[in-house]
Amino acid sequence: MTRPFFLDRGETGPILTDALVARAEATLGRRLPLAYVALLRERNGGVPERRCISTERPTSWATNHIELSTLTGIGYKTDSTARLVARTWSRSGTTRISAS
Repeated sequence: MTRPFFLDRGETGPILTDALVARAEATLGRRLPLAYVALLRERNGGVPERRCISTERPTSWATNHIELSTLTGIGYKTDSTARLVARTWSRSGTTRISAS
């Protein structure tokens, strides 16, 4: 039996529709990974079952991992999180993103 990605608690976004995905992609200026969209179609955000993600280098969090305490879904309350991420990525030069 496969373990679920999310615990059965925490807040979720609305039921994920193609329109919400299209709006998020337009806001970010990129296509979202299909696996990510598939995961959010099962549950649009929440608290992951396994929250520690291994890293090869030390982080400000720990010597060998970071914690993903929650995954915010698409369309959750407002798109302000997506706009913040888009502005941050754009300034860092990591990728070209246009946000409204």
